[in-house]
Amino acid sequence: LDACNAIQGNTVDNANAGNYAAPKDATLGDCYYVDVNGDGVITDADRDFIGSGMPKVNFGLNARVEWKGLDLSVATYGALGFKAVDYLDVALHGTTGLTNKSVDMLDSWTPENPNASQPRVCYANEKNGYNDYFSDRFIQDADYWKIANIELGYNFNDDWFKGLFSNVRLYVSAQNLHTFTKYEGYNVDFAGGTFTPGYNFCSFPTPRTFMAGLHFTF
Repeated sequence: LDACNAIQGNTVDNANAGNYAAPKDATLGDCYYVDVNGDGVITDADRDFIGSGMPKVNFGLNARVEWKGLDLSVATYGALGFKAVDYLDVALHGTTGLTNKSVDMLDSWTPENPNASQPRVCYANEKNGYNDYFSDRFIQDADYWKIANIELGYNFNDDWFKGLFSNVRLYVSAQNLHTFTKYEGYNVDFAGGTFTPGYNFCSFPTPRTFMAGLHFTF
């Protein structure tokens, strides 16, 4: 289902909602959804394609430069043209229940806050307005470009060590340095699975690591 927009007026009136409609039993603060078939009510017939979890483009960009004894290498990769759903985000933005929610839900609809950014919340045993239908409210743009590795090194001249050591190299490196993306979950380059591309089932965060080392032979 596409486009969840909170009902902000004084009445639930599908006739005035343009190409949107409210589910049966909806109330103020609940969601309008796109009425795909135009029958004025939201049913399974209004399901529609709202994005693909398969990237249209996967790419990698690598570079290496050397100057005298110094060398710098950079490895990056990314993907373009796909959407993702993060189930941790879905849980945090769910409207049923009042605990374990994103801070965004503090701006939920109430009579005193009719222009809220989020639909109303309700108790688990209360009939809600079907605000948690799977819709593009939970879909994120997942395009990304990740700096996977940067390494800066210096290779010492063997003459400096008078035959005691050779191939002496000092280096520092960083992994998972930064990801350019609008995706708000922990990992945008998650493994969604062969049959579930685009689904991030609460993957563990990828750490950013820094290392320094000294190589030599003797």
